[in-house]
Amino acid sequence: MTYSFKSPPYHFTEYLSFDTVFTYKKFLNMIVGRFDLYQIEKHNSTSLTVYFPNGFFEIKLTEKGDDIRFEFRLKSKCTKKGKEMKEQVLKVNEFVNRIVIAECDS
Repeated sequence: MTYSFKSPPYHFTEYLSFDTVFTYKKFLNMIVGRFDLYQIEKHNSTSLTVYFPNGFFEIKLTEKGDDIRFEFRLKSKCTKKGKEMKEQVLKVNEFVNRIVIAECDS
């Protein structure tokens, strides 16, 4: 018998940014609230991993400076579930960006 392991068929990596660390932490808090039914592993105050059926995604701060940059990396064995989770995380990112813009306009 031969066993072989193939890497997950769906990989996604994107680098996103916010203006401040406060906004980034607000984003992480909203991710934890959105995915509270899944297993969440907080590595420190600036990164976390969320495990979902057949995959996981990681969010971690990669660069500090004028522009707060973070990496969103997702791996899933199921392409459909991977794309669904990706869209949910990106919607939270868009929502946080809209909140920040609305706060600045006020």
